[in-house]
Amino acid sequence: MAATFLIVMAVLLGSLAISNRSSMAELASAYQSQGRDAKAAADIGMAAVVSELNRHRNRQLLVNACLLETATPSAIAANNAVKVVDGRAFANIGATFLTSTTIPTAQTLNVGDGSQQQWRLVDVDCSGATAALVRQGTVANPMSGAAAVPPTTGELTLTVRGFALRGGAVVATSTLQQTLEVVPKCLDRSLRGLGNAFGNDIRRCALAPNFGFVAGAADDNTGDLVISGGSYNLNVDPVTCIATSPSGCVDGLSRTSVNVVDINLPPPLPTANTTCRSATPPASCNVTVSSDLTLATRNFATWPAPWNTLCSREDVNGGASPPGTFQTISCSLNRLSTSNNVELFIDTSGTTAAESIPVRLHFPNASTSGQKSVTRGNGSSGIFQCDSDVGAITCTTTTQGAPRAADMALFGCRTGAPAPCGAQFLDLGNGNGASQSMFLYFPLGNVEMGGTPDFKGVIWTNDFRANGNITVTISPSDLESVCGLMKFCGSDDSMYETFAIDYITRAVKRHTYS
Repeated sequence: MAATFLIVMAVLLGSLAISNRSSMAELASAYQSQGRDAKAAADIGMAAVVSELNRHRNRQLLVNACLLETATPSAIAANNAVKVVDGRAFANIGATFLTSTTIPTAQTLNVGDGSQQQWRLVDVDCSGATAALVRQGTVANPMSGAAAVPPTTGELTLTVRGFALRGGAVVATSTLQQTLEVVPKCLDRSLRGLGNAFGNDIRRCALAPNFGFVAGAADDNTGDLVISGGSYNLNVDPVTCIATSPSGCVDGLSRTSVNVVDINLPPPLPTANTTCRSATPPASCNVTVSSDLTLATRNFATWPAPWNTLCSREDVNGGASPPGTFQTISCSLNRLSTSNNVELFIDTSGTTAAESIPVRLHFPNASTSGQKSVTRGNGSSGIFQCDSDVGAITCTTTTQGAPRAADMALFGCRTGAPAPCGAQFLDLGNGNGASQSMFLYFPLGNVEMGGTPDFKGVIWTNDFRANGNITVTISPSDLESVCGLMKFCGSDDSMYETFAIDYITRAVKRHTYS
């Protein structure tokens, strides 16, 4: 009997031991399953955050990521540090990145067995990824003396916590920290960087067409864009106005939107020719073209007075250059005007069909609404650039070859320049005339047009006002030429940072769980 009892007890104790080991195994398996669920939730959350940051609309947040911890989505959308420069909507991160308050429904996943997973972004270390650190790189600038800037990447560290829930209660957590390499890129294409530091796309960074028509260039929230009366034709929508907020730009365009951005334009090109820079310039600095005139830059030695005294040969950086090596013609003017129904052609064709010799007209003095820096006469009067292909064609209003806007550049006073600089006024005429194939850069300028005139080229000014059926045409080739002239479009000869900048995460540098 005792033996039977002992046998029964042994069997019971063995069964209990086996049951206990089985329960412990099941419990351990449950813990492991919950841990895996929490880890998977962290992985899902990190993938969602990185994917959202790499979306076109949000890439500027890669170098402004500290905002994710301190600002609501609406505050981020209105924060001008998040520079949206190509006409797309301001960054809108929704509820994805909230680091406090209730976890949004979108960050809760229902698993088939009734359990749940959640995740949230809990920390952002953005100290290594700012616009000041992440650079495409520039070459040394002989015009300003600025040193070269090497191409550099940045690091952005994100921390996401995943949660496993059973019956609505958290049963496990897992924290994932990931460090990403942040790389600068062009808005419209793959990686590049100075000297192909980040990729082998050797093309220059292109600009959106809206940067062919810029107001607010004084960068002091005083820009105006107003067109009244009749209909008008702008082939760019939106156009651009520089201001720290939409209220810093007067928008009077009935059929065209305005993209308000806070960017820094490159300064006007320098020149060694300061002939007319004076509060009281010589009378010869006020040039009136009273009859049709064609000036060919390749034949500069034959230019008539007063052009031959107001203009000089220069190198590409604006320095004086001897006759045999010059690359541009630079003119210093106080005022330039054409009489009514008079046409001024500047033929920039070089000495061979493949070359051009650009002209740069510098206006170094302030002007008034009564005595403007540039006045195109009324009627059929026009100011034209022509590329005659070394005389193979005759320049006319309908035959101009294939000139580039940058080859006839008109430069006004730079922002912050001392007297005699100041506000400048330009009248592009009333009537049916034209101003074609030119680059107008007047940061302190007030540009006016009226009637049915045409403008073709690129305009960067502070104020633009028109009344009538005007036509403004900004071509990609003209804008591309201005990119090259001003050396700011992310190529290997760039002296200034391009404002057509974008960012992207290229690689995961560290990946840890805790």
